[in-house]
Amino acid sequence: MKKRLIVMVLLMLAMVGCVGKPMTTLPNNPIEFRQVEVFNPRDNQDGYMALNYNGRCYVPYGTLKGRIGKKDIDQCVGYIYDNSGDTNLHVCTLIADPNNDFIVLVYEGGVMDQPMFLRAEDTYGQLINIPGYIDDLGYDYWR
Repeated sequence: MKKRLIVMVLLMLAMVGCVGKPMTTLPNNPIEFRQVEVFNPRDNQDGYMALNYNGRCYVPYGTLKGRIGKKDIDQCVGYIYDNSGDTNLHVCTLIADPNNDFIVLVYEGGVMDQPMFLRAEDTYGQLINIPGYIDDLGYDYWR
Protein backbone atom coordinates (compact mmCIF):
# COMPACT_ATOMS: atom_id res chain seq x y z
CA MET A 1 0.00 0.00 0.00
CA LYS A 2 2.83 2.38 0.91
CA LYS A 3 4.66 1.65 -2.37
CA ARG A 4 1.49 2.34 -4.35
CA LEU A 5 1.05 5.70 -2.61
CA ILE A 6 4.68 6.65 -3.31
CA VAL A 7 4.30 5.74 -7.00
CA MET A 8 1.07 7.78 -7.24
CA VAL A 9 2.72 10.81 -5.62
CA LEU A 10 5.72 10.56 -7.96
CA LEU A 11 3.44 10.32 -11.00
CA MET A 12 1.44 13.34 -9.86
CA LEU A 13 4.63 15.36 -9.32
CA ALA A 14 5.87 14.39 -12.78
CA MET A 15 2.56 15.46 -14.33
CA VAL A 16 2.58 18.78 -12.50
CA GLY A 17 6.11 19.41 -13.72
CA CYS A 18 5.08 18.83 -17.35
CA VAL A 19 1.82 20.75 -17.41
CA GLY A 20 2.14 24.42 -18.17
CA LYS A 21 5.59 24.26 -19.76
CA PRO A 22 5.38 25.97 -23.12
CA MET A 23 6.55 24.15 -26.23
CA THR A 24 7.24 27.47 -27.97
CA THR A 25 8.19 30.97 -26.86
CA LEU A 26 7.61 34.18 -28.75
CA PRO A 27 10.77 35.97 -29.94
CA ASN A 28 11.54 39.52 -28.79
CA ASN A 29 10.09 41.02 -31.98
CA PRO A 30 7.38 38.56 -33.06
CA ILE A 31 5.61 38.83 -36.38
CA GLU A 32 1.94 39.67 -35.94
CA PHE A 33 0.29 37.42 -38.54
CA ARG A 34 -3.05 38.38 -40.01
CA GLN A 35 -5.08 35.66 -41.67
CA VAL A 36 -6.06 36.11 -45.31
CA GLU A 37 -8.71 34.27 -47.28
CA VAL A 38 -7.65 32.20 -50.28
CA PHE A 39 -9.69 30.07 -52.65
CA ASN A 40 -8.97 26.76 -54.23
CA PRO A 41 -7.89 27.59 -57.82
CA ARG A 42 -9.90 24.58 -59.03
CA ASP A 43 -13.09 25.53 -57.10
CA ASN A 44 -13.76 29.19 -56.23
CA GLN A 45 -16.39 28.09 -53.68
CA ASP A 46 -13.71 26.30 -51.61
CA GLY A 47 -12.19 28.96 -49.31
CA TYR A 48 -9.52 28.77 -46.62
CA MET A 49 -7.92 31.08 -44.08
CA ALA A 50 -4.21 31.29 -44.85
CA LEU A 51 -1.04 33.05 -43.68
CA ASN A 52 1.72 34.84 -45.55
CA TYR A 53 5.27 34.31 -44.34
CA ASN A 54 8.53 35.21 -46.09
CA GLY A 55 6.77 35.85 -49.39
CA ARG A 56 4.90 32.53 -49.39
CA CYS A 57 1.23 31.82 -48.74
CA TYR A 58 0.48 28.92 -46.37
CA VAL A 59 -2.82 27.03 -46.57
CA PRO A 60 -4.16 24.47 -44.04
CA TYR A 61 -2.86 20.98 -44.73
CA GLY A 62 -3.11 18.72 -41.71
CA THR A 63 -2.82 18.05 -38.04
CA LEU A 64 -0.62 16.02 -35.74
CA LYS A 65 -0.04 12.30 -36.28
CA GLY A 66 1.88 10.94 -33.34
CA ARG A 67 3.88 13.36 -31.25
CA ILE A 68 5.76 16.60 -31.66
CA GLY A 69 7.94 18.31 -29.09
CA LYS A 70 10.31 21.21 -28.56
CA LYS A 71 13.03 19.26 -30.38
CA ASP A 72 10.89 19.35 -33.56
CA ILE A 73 10.32 23.12 -33.54
CA ASP A 74 12.98 25.18 -35.33
CA GLN A 75 11.82 28.60 -34.19
CA CYS A 76 8.73 30.50 -33.19
CA VAL A 77 8.46 33.49 -35.53
CA GLY A 78 5.27 35.14 -34.30
CA TYR A 79 1.61 34.76 -33.44
CA ILE A 80 -1.82 34.99 -35.07
CA TYR A 81 -3.48 38.36 -34.46
CA ASP A 82 -7.19 38.01 -33.66
CA ASN A 83 -8.41 41.34 -32.11
CA SER A 84 -8.71 39.76 -28.64
CA GLY A 85 -5.17 40.46 -27.48
CA ASP A 86 -4.46 36.72 -27.19
CA THR A 87 -0.91 36.09 -28.43
CA ASN A 88 -0.88 32.37 -27.60
CA LEU A 89 -1.39 30.98 -31.12
CA HIS A 90 2.24 30.74 -32.21
CA VAL A 91 3.54 30.34 -35.76
CA CYS A 92 6.65 28.17 -35.96
CA THR A 93 9.04 26.60 -38.44
CA LEU A 94 10.11 22.96 -38.23
CA ILE A 95 13.55 21.35 -37.85
CA ALA A 96 12.59 18.51 -40.24
CA ASP A 97 11.63 21.03 -42.94
CA PRO A 98 14.59 23.31 -43.75
CA ASN A 99 12.81 24.59 -46.91
CA ASN A 100 9.92 25.86 -44.77
CA ASP A 101 7.39 24.12 -47.00
CA PHE A 102 5.32 23.78 -43.81
CA ILE A 103 4.69 25.95 -40.78
CA VAL A 104 2.96 24.82 -37.63
CA LEU A 105 0.46 26.66 -35.44
CA VAL A 106 0.88 25.81 -31.76
CA TYR A 107 -1.58 27.12 -29.18
CA GLU A 108 0.20 27.79 -25.90
CA GLY A 109 -2.43 27.88 -23.23
CA GLY A 110 -4.65 24.92 -23.99
CA VAL A 111 -4.09 21.34 -22.92
CA MET A 112 -6.18 19.68 -25.63
CA ASP A 113 -5.32 21.90 -28.61
CA GLN A 114 -3.59 20.03 -31.44
CA PRO A 115 -0.95 21.68 -33.60
CA MET A 116 -2.15 22.64 -37.10
CA PHE A 117 0.17 22.37 -40.09
CA LEU A 118 -0.03 24.72 -43.05
CA ARG A 119 1.68 24.04 -46.37
CA ALA A 120 3.14 26.61 -48.76
CA GLU A 121 0.78 26.87 -51.71
CA ASP A 122 3.70 27.09 -54.15
CA THR A 123 4.37 23.41 -53.40
CA TYR A 124 1.07 22.31 -54.98
CA GLY A 125 1.68 19.36 -57.31
CA GLN A 126 5.28 18.97 -56.17
CA LEU A 127 6.77 15.96 -54.46
CA ILE A 128 8.07 17.39 -51.18
CA ASN A 129 9.30 15.92 -47.92
CA ILE A 130 6.39 15.65 -45.48
CA PRO A 131 7.57 15.06 -41.90
CA GLY A 132 6.15 11.82 -40.49
CA TYR A 133 4.28 13.56 -37.67
CA ILE A 134 2.04 15.49 -40.10
CA ASP A 135 -1.35 13.90 -40.78
CA ASP A 136 -2.77 15.01 -44.15
CA LEU A 137 -6.43 15.91 -43.56
CA GLY A 138 -7.28 15.61 -47.24
CA TYR A 139 -8.35 19.21 -47.87
CA ASP A 140 -9.71 19.64 -51.40
CA TYR A 141 -7.20 22.46 -51.92
CA TRP A 142 -4.35 19.91 -52.05
CA ARG A 143 -6.05 17.33 -54.33
